[in-house]
Amino acid sequence: MPRLVPSRLRRISARGYVLFDALVAVVLLAGALLGTAMALVQSLASSRASALQTAAVDLAADLGEALQAEPAADTRGRLLAEWSERAQHSLPSAAISALPAPSDDPGASASGLEVKITWRDIPASGPFTLHLPIVPPSADPQP
Repeated sequence: MPRLVPSRLRRISARGYVLFDALVAVVLLAGALLGTAMALVQSLASSRASALQTAAVDLAADLGEALQAEPAADTRGRLLAEWSERAQHSLPSAAISALPAPSDDPGASASGLEVKITWRDIPASGPFTLHLPIVPPSADPQP
């Protein structure tokens, strides 16, 4: 003959099940919120890295445009000093250099520049480096 369980015992075991069910739901919700927060942090870090890369490219393009607008060698030093100050303001943690570009011909003087901008957006990542050769317009137009 089947054994009958009093209704009071059935209610107590049902309460324990509901409590366990609520605990599982809270753990799942906490996991989902943690995953969402991690995705948000990763998105913000990627957005910052992208903004720094864009700033570096814009700075290099500004220097190229300034050198093309005033190709005279005597104004190059002033333009480089102004650009370097602007670059340090835009990318405070960057190492910036604009050196004469190496020439294939050993007897020729270097007319272009090799711009190198290195920055680190977050401490755990490696440094990003932008190399950009800038060649001023030549005095002789090409046919």
